[in-house]
Amino acid sequence: MDDTSAGGPSRDENGRFLPGHGGRPRGARNLMSKRIAMGVLRHYEEHEPEILEQLRRAHTVEFMRLVGRVAAIGPEDVLEMEPLPPDEAARRAELEAVAAEAERDAWHKKQREKYYGPQDGDA
Repeated sequence: MDDTSAGGPSRDENGRFLPGHGGRPRGARNLMSKRIAMGVLRHYEEHEPEILEQLRRAHTVEFMRLVGRVAAIGPEDVLEMEPLPPDEAARRAELEAVAAEAERDAWHKKQREKYYGPQDGDA
């Protein structure tokens, strides 16, 4: 079936649209993507204080990066915040230590495999 004879979009022999024919314009968003993005934005606007507080408590490093990007200032200039309770600070430090150890182990395993190939004990 030839699309060009019926005045439809021109396609190549593989069925793809030719340049300049058919499809959305460059940069145009899919309507569903736009609806989802607008829904997320509306939800954020309705619950902004709770979302930011949850982000600050659960993901402090990412929160500080976000503040730094939005405010375009250094970390020393970021708003003063109340310190974490001691038990929360200790828990977070322990989790960060475990994550750092896992990251080091993965790096060492990768280096061993790079130079010596897979080892019998490696899963």
